[in-house]
Formats: sequence, C-alpha cells, structure tokens
Amino acid sequence: TTNLTISGNTYSRTILPETTLTYSIGSSAQRFNEGWISTLNIGTSTWSMTQSANGRFSLFDAASGGGTERFTVLTNGSVGIGTTTPANALHIQTAGAGEALTLQKTGTGWIGQNFIVGSKTWTLYNSNAISGQGFGVYDTTNSVYRFVIDGTNGSIGIGTTSPLARLDVYGSA
Repeated sequence: TTNLTISGNTYSRTILPETTLTYSIGSSAQRFNEGWISTLNIGTSTWSMTQSANGRFSLFDAASGGGTERFTVLTNGSVGIGTTTPANALHIQTAGAGEALTLQKTGTGWIGQNFIVGSKTWTLYNSNAISGQGFGVYDTTNSVYRFVIDGTNGSIGIGTTSPLARLDVYGSA
C-alpha cells in the first residue's frame, strides 16, 4: 500500500488513479475538515454538482456542469426541479404533458397535502375515510371534510364523506 502525502505547497495538477485502482478520500474515522471543490463529478460522467451563476447550487445530468441542470437551490433557499429560477420555496417545472408531482402512499390510510395560511389549514386528501377511497378537501383547523368525491362512482358530497346521490349536500348554510 502506498499513501499519497501532499503538504506545504499549493498544487494545481491532475491526480489520476491507475486504471485498475480506486481511491477513497478519508474514512469514517479520519475525515477531512473542509473541502473546496469547484465541480464534483459523480459516477461515470453521469452527474455533477457545482456552484452556478449567482451562487446557486446546481445538479447537472452530465459531467463538469454539462447537460441539463436538473436541480437548483438558490442562495435564499428556494428549490427548483426542472427550473433554474424557482419562483417559490419549491418550484417544479416540466415541459412535457402529464403530472409534475406525484404523492404516493403504499398500503391503506390516507395521503394529503396541507395548505396553511396564518392559523387556517386546509388539506387535500386521498383517504379511506371517504367512500371508495375518495378525494376530499378537509378543513384541518375545524376537523371536518368540506368537499369530497366518492372514489367509486364520482358522486360529490358537501358536508358528507359518503354522498348518496350524484350531488349530496348535507346540512344547511
């Protein structure tokens, strides 16, 4: 085993492993304190990470910041998937037709997406609490479903999770 030791000077050279060897940089017991790398290539020229324009963190689908920038984090923390200029905390953009985001849960139960403004919380649900594993708008603040779509027949319920007609309005306004 031969160790590579560099100290005392600044080096600007390429260090290449022999074709049949791989090298580990550090270990779980001996780690580098800091590393300053302009671009990090991962795998066999499949992905690269770099700091792009305006200080943003970028993940590319090719070596050396080539190809397409797939993932971006701006200096303000906004994350972009498919865009280099996220307009919100999370911005997903796709050029193709179809869904841009899929939320999936295996097994039974529910899956939802919360929308919170101030002290009011709404949740969009796909839940077995709704007839036919349906879809609903849940007023989380007041613990009540406001609007549901029956997963079996498409019936709409307002004020009920089990609509008995194509449109079933339960209660009074």
